[in-house]
Amino acid sequence: RRLATKALTGAATFQRAVSHGSNGSIARTATGAEAALRTLARQAPGGRRFASASTNPDPAKAWSMYYTHENAYLNWVRNGATFTAVGMAFTMFKGQTEHAPVSLGGCVVQAMGASYMVLGATQYVISSLALRNLMGISPVGWAWISLNASWPTALYLIGLSCFHGLHPRWLLGLVADNSAVLPARLQERVFQLVAEARHKEFEEKPKPRRAGTRTGF
Repeated sequence: RRLATKALTGAATFQRAVSHGSNGSIARTATGAEAALRTLARQAPGGRRFASASTNPDPAKAWSMYYTHENAYLNWVRNGATFTAVGMAFTMFKGQTEHAPVSLGGCVVQAMGASYMVLGATQYVISSLALRNLMGISPVGWAWISLNASWPTALYLIGLSCFHGLHPRWLLGLVADNSAVLPARLQERVFQLVAEARHKEFEEKPKPRRAGTRTGF
């Protein structure tokens, strides 16, 4: 807008100079108007150096859009947590009424919750890229966005796998190494899980075959 106003002002001055000014003033005014028009054309949306007002956004508008963007991401996270809780309730209900170890419907609803979490994080990053000029995101802001997009989804997936009995080995080792700072009841649970994991590994180890046990030898 500023460049367009400058170009129009230069053109108007040029017209006035044609009517009333000397040749020197006409030349200077024409040169100024032409320079403004060249700059406007070079920085137009089709030009190579397009720089709209969004590259220097108004701080109030930038923060307002940033908070709106964050709330949209939190809606995805809330939906994921809600559907996951409903799926866990299905599983617990089946376990109490039918003594079933797992509920197929509960797993489907939990998968919906996981989809909300993953899609929400993906949409959060993509929309940040699309709105980076309007929000004026700095390198520190990009680091913050990357952190917010990764840690909720990562902790959610780890917690969901633990709920289904698929405890990551590195997590058990980390908790066991720092079990001294945990409450007593949590320590007992950690030691129980570590013992169950080691027992399972021992059972899954292939037993060596004895030589000369085949029939006919």
